[in-house]
Amino acid sequence: MTTSGFQHILVPLDGTPSSELAVAAAVKAAAGNGRLTIIGVVEDLVANHQLPEDYDKQEFWLEQARPTMEYLENAVGLVARADLQVSTVTASGNPAEAILNLAKELSVDAIAMSSHSRTVLHQVLLGSTVQTVMSRAAVPLVLVHPPQK
Repeated sequence: MTTSGFQHILVPLDGTPSSELAVAAAVKAAAGNGRLTIIGVVEDLVANHQLPEDYDKQEFWLEQARPTMEYLENAVGLVARADLQVSTVTASGNPAEAILNLAKELSVDAIAMSSHSRTVLHQVLLGSTVQTVMSRAAVPLVLVHPPQK
């Protein structure tokens, strides 16, 4: 397959079809025998201090994260190259922070993500995960824009 390209690409998915466009972009940008790590972030619905003392916090988190973990396992099927290693990670918290932290922890070469079809003005005024990652990532960002309808 591809002999040049990025060795390890982080691909954040949020469960939307437009976010899945980043998988195809990552596959094209990946080096032969490269790696993709697909991440899904579960935003904390309940803070640990809000749970009763005797409640199993790890079990609660796994319960909340289960749909995301299942979605990510299915998303592995979007990778159409047998020469790529693909793994998934489910994180919690603020999506941009989780993406940036994992990118640093794994020493990825690039992050591939899709912007949602928002206007630039909307992103500037309200901020977005893509905007935060773009401004703070220490590695190149492969950004996919979904087609306009």
